[in-house]
Amino acid sequence: MPSTDQSHNSQVQEASDRKRMMRLVTVLVPFVTALWLSPASVVGKKCGDVCFDFSDEEPCVENCQKKQRCECCYEWNPRQESLSTLKWWENTDALEGDSSRLEWFRKRQVYEPIVDSKERNLVAGVLYTHSQTTLKMTVLFPPLYPEETRQAAVFVIGTSTGKLWEQTCNINDGTWHCTVRFDSIPHTESYVYEVQYTADSNHYSSDYFYNYGGSIPMQKDYPRIAGVGCFGKDSTKNKDELRDAIIAQDPDILVLQGDQTYFHTNLLYGFLETIYAINDLTRNIPTIVQLDDHDYGQGNIWGAWDDDEDSGAGFDVAPCVVNAVQDLSIGHLPDPGSDQTLDNGIKSYYTNYIYGKTDLAIMESRKFKNRRNGDSLFGSNQEAWVQEWCEDQERLKVILLQTPISLLATNSTRNGKLTSMRAVIQDVTTPGRDRFMSIIKDCTQLLLSGDQHLGIAVTYDQYGMSECASPAASNDMFWRLNSFEEGKSHMSGDGMQYTLHKVWNVKRNTYLKYENAKNTRLVDNDVMKKNRADGFLMVDLDGTTATCEMHSYRVSPEKVWEVSVPAVDRRRR
Repeated sequence: MPSTDQSHNSQVQEASDRKRMMRLVTVLVPFVTALWLSPASVVGKKCGDVCFDFSDEEPCVENCQKKQRCECCYEWNPRQESLSTLKWWENTDALEGDSSRLEWFRKRQVYEPIVDSKERNLVAGVLYTHSQTTLKMTVLFPPLYPEETRQAAVFVIGTSTGKLWEQTCNINDGTWHCTVRFDSIPHTESYVYEVQYTADSNHYSSDYFYNYGGSIPMQKDYPRIAGVGCFGKDSTKNKDELRDAIIAQDPDILVLQGDQTYFHTNLLYGFLETIYAINDLTRNIPTIVQLDDHDYGQGNIWGAWDDDEDSGAGFDVAPCVVNAVQDLSIGHLPDPGSDQTLDNGIKSYYTNYIYGKTDLAIMESRKFKNRRNGDSLFGSNQEAWVQEWCEDQERLKVILLQTPISLLATNSTRNGKLTSMRAVIQDVTTPGRDRFMSIIKDCTQLLLSGDQHLGIAVTYDQYGMSECASPAASNDMFWRLNSFEEGKSHMSGDGMQYTLHKVWNVKRNTYLKYENAKNTRLVDNDVMKKNRADGFLMVDLDGTTATCEMHSYRVSPEKVWEVSVPAVDRRRR
């Protein structure tokens, strides 16, 4: 683990590089501003051009017909996404918990910065990946007023060469984001970037001008990965403790592993709020985002339900909303491995991220899963894709899943008592799981996952493959435990033999006192939150070994435990 001094010195150097490079951008701004801030940038699109569009006097739903596409989001559920779409400034809906959590954008006046912004800004955050020579970046904004400009500019500068890339992007109404793509950016140096946004295209003074900068570090051979997910229904949007604890671990890649929001009728706002709360993390660290069931507005989603694997029959939320959520949250990932679209119009987005000598497969564990005799878990197209991905032996292979490949929890809590998970397990995905494991068994030795609110490290005995699953960032939804003896081999609830290395369970006195996880949501007690196992996962890769660390961040950050398992670059085997 890097020392505090090393992390501090690194941050100081990055800040110095960013200031030096942005002087060049400042010189260039007057020459490009007139090009990207034209009156045309604020002209509303016609109904049907975008999913969330309030530019017409009549609501989009009254003018459009095709449900399966973006034109008719509201015909499915008029309350869906009400916090941040249509005339959001007239909306008075509240969320669970702190009544002030919406003030950061609701109390903002037209052209003014975000209310509680530390640096007077109208940019809510940035997400980016740099895979091989392609840099993709999504810029997130708070909900904008109709009068405000719908275009931004992004500048990227090499810290050694001073080479400049620049691009404009159009901000989408309703999702309040824009995405840019730069090709042919090599990994031979680090970079700094700056987002520039002028709220009123008719005024170029500093009162209307906002800039947001960050760094893109040069890649290492093997990264240190931070994995965090399951953000829960905490009573506040504040995630400063979590953010600072992860920054202190100096990760090279951040993986948001799923369940970034539990606001099922305001998925777009929920994701935006999470990124805004941790934007000091994502502005300087390449970030992989995975979407799990709650990000799609459901618990324990079976994407295909009991229909064909490509049906999308298990999604309750309108396909247009699902695609909008994906555009916002994972549009910055490397290009998808397939242009496949489900029968109901939902896009697939499994892909891989190449970082140094490491190749990370970003799987979709929910979308093709059905309940019919286990004939689909990942879907035949995704299986074929991952088989081809495995054939490339140039890098260390790691697979990212939303949820563990096997049922590793032995118990859940109900009214302060432990209930056996084996009694409720539905193992109909077993054939699909076994088929997937047979594909990857000679390809990778490491799976990383989340979802189960249980920090755990195991090795599947039959395959010699290990899995490290992250704990919940905010463990206030449900509590699951593994009561088996560590260091021994056990049978999972769905029939896989595994060796249990380490597990981080919620403390017994905590579940006895509070009975259910949801009873802790409004309790302002960091000791209790530490005892319920709020935390995140860190994974160190070196080409031969993966060291999985569980970290607590409540009260005082600490490493709970660590486990080292084989993760050998195939060229070294």
